[in-house]
Amino acid sequence: MPISRLLLALGVIVLMWKLWPHPQPTADRLANGYAIQPLEHYRNTFRILGIEHYYADKGAGISPVDFAVGMGPMTDKSVYEKVSISQGNRWYHWHVDEFPIPRRELEINSANMHIIPATPAVADQINQIREHQLVILEGELVEVSGPNGFHWRSSLSREDTGDGACELMRVDSVQWLER
Repeated sequence: MPISRLLLALGVIVLMWKLWPHPQPTADRLANGYAIQPLEHYRNTFRILGIEHYYADKGAGISPVDFAVGMGPMTDKSVYEKVSISQGNRWYHWHVDEFPIPRRELEINSANMHIIPATPAVADQINQIREHQLVILEGELVEVSGPNGFHWRSSLSREDTGDGACELMRVDSVQWLER
């Protein structure tokens, strides 16, 4: 077969592939094999206290980044600057030499959030977020199931701490209040 016919056949195949209808993922299903079940709408103002990217753990295919966040009094610079934050293995830890606010207030006004970008455009916005910025994130707290029995469920309470207390959030929109 002459090269021109081979290229023509290849072009026809590519054109047919692009024009052929492909099933689109539904709002509760991602193309990469994870099913997402919305649990409740969630919108809040957050001070970004830490950012940790994940590439190889079980959740990285759905949630590539965690934000350690402060809410309420933990958005105040005079408070959050007195709290040392570290992140790793999908956990965040804080340390203080002296509590700038009562311990319980610090616990319920800070969190580790596993972030799921709802769209590629939102993923680009999430990648632009930096530590200490003040943002509004809006979306849904979710439950995720995926390959090989993978299961992950968001906490629905700001009163809990420890294992299972993180929010798993599909982010639909990002708004900067301070950059």
